[in-house]
Amino acid sequence: FTNTYTRNTTNVTITKKTTGAFADRAKAFKFTVSGLNVDATLDGHATGNSVTFNLANGDSKTIENLKVGQTITITEDATD
Repeated sequence: FTNTYTRNTTNVTITKKTTGAFADRAKAFKFTVSGLNVDATLDGHATGNSVTFNLANGDSKTIENLKVGQTITITEDATD
């Protein structure tokens, strides 16, 4: 008798890295993730179909409980 487990969820971590001589490493940048499933969470809270958050240099956010093979869109908003 053999039990086989197939993972059906996964996580995605988004990290902001700011580089360059004139980069503002303290500035927060706005990210939007869309196309999420109903079970997706960020910081332990349900995300709905999309979620928006800010990341500064070196910051990370992990979206959990995504369906394996699911397509999502991650957008960093344009800034001046």
